This record gives sequence, structure tokens and C-alpha cells, in this order.
Amino acid sequence: METRDKAAAARQAMERGAALGELLPEPLEFMVADAAQADAAAMGRPDEIAFTASATYVCRVGSGAAGAALEALHTAWRARGWESSLRRFPDGGGDVVASDPADGFRYTAVIRRDGASLALWAESPPYLDADPEARFRPIRPA
Repeated sequence: METRDKAAAARQAMERGAALGELLPEPLEFMVADAAQADAAAMGRPDEIAFTASATYVCRVGSGAAGAALEALHTAWRARGWESSLRRFPDGGGDVVASDPADGFRYTAVIRRDGASLALWAESPPYLDADPEARFRPIRPA
């Protein structure tokens, strides 16, 4: 498990999330990047502090287009060789998750309640915390 600075990991998650924009029909709107504690003991490092970083985006695709955008993400992720699963719900909702085997980043897209947009998350693999005492403030749009 690598050691990382939380701010650097959050910026990397932002970059990974922003890169999803090329796969979607509308621009992504950045919402927040944050870090959350991970279970280091589950990764064989019980005496360490671990975290994951994530970035959240919204893509406003328009009424009736969210399902097609979700399916397009699933297809694009599988074409990259990523493990991906797609679920569609009877109420018109759905989600797709994927992970990049090269670096352990995980991605999730969910049809939002409005049915006209997707919420997207890019999450890093677990990292050891370079400075566990340092407080990390989430990164928000300027």
C-alpha cells in the first residue's frame, strides 16, 4: 500500500473523475473531493492509518437520457478492460460500477432521483496516510 498526502490523492481523484467527461454527452459539474478513513487492518496494516480519496461530479444529461448515458459508461468501461456491472431498476433508476485493475481506482455512476442527471464518483484505492494528524478540508468548486 502506497503512502500519499490526502490533498494530492483528492486532486488525483478529481482528475480521474474529470476524465469521465469524455465518455458522457454533457459536461461534468464538479461538486466535492474528500478523503475518508479506510480499514488498514483489513489490508494487513493494523497499526497504520489508511484513507481513500474521492471526487463527486454531476452530469445533467436531460430528461430520458440518463439510462442511455449509464449504459454508454458501462460499455466504455468494459471496452477498457475494466470489471463493470450495470443494474437497472423498475422505477427507471440504475447504477454502474467499475474498477480499473491497473491502479485500483473505482468508479460509480447513479441515475439521480430527477431522472435527468447522473451522479458520478471516482474513488482511489486505499493509501497510507502520510500525515495522519493533518486535517484535510474537502475541496469544493471555487
